[in-house]
Amino acid sequence: MLKIAGIWGGCAGVLYIALNWFSLSNRQALNVYPAWGLLSTFLLILILGSFIFVAMRHAKAKFYKEFGINYAQTFYVGVLTSLVTGLIAGTFAFIYIQFIEPEFNKHIVSETTHAMINEKVPVKDIQKNIAEMKEIYTPKVQFMSLLVMTFVIGIISSSILSVFVRNRDTFSSNQPLG
Repeated sequence: MLKIAGIWGGCAGVLYIALNWFSLSNRQALNVYPAWGLLSTFLLILILGSFIFVAMRHAKAKFYKEFGINYAQTFYVGVLTSLVTGLIAGTFAFIYIQFIEPEFNKHIVSETTHAMINEKVPVKDIQKNIAEMKEIYTPKVQFMSLLVMTFVIGIISSSILSVFVRNRDTFSSNQPLG
């Protein structure tokens, strides 16, 4: 099961990296479409949920043909898949901010500061937000935030999808449902 979770989690992680690479390389698109962050999160949920579902179905077909798969087993596959995806996405964020574009933090702070000045936000609030952004957009924080966010989304998705993929009751002795 670890291999299945690794394969499908890796695929989801690579697809998420491609999505982020596209969005990071097209910064003007980010400025034109301010809702891109929300759309990106929605796409992460959709990508992760899809790959978790596929991983669960794959595990069910490969390992549990004879007796079926229960809720705990499907949940386990989903959580492992999301963990692998989170590690890949978080590692990408760390490498991107630390090595590929070390000026990323400064760019985000600059863009946000200009937007706040244009909206006539008080200077005190701007300074407070600048200090917070400098802490948030560090490589370590981005790694951890992506890992945790992906893991939490994976737990929620796995909880829901496991109900639909399982075909055996968790606490009975190898008896299929129905």
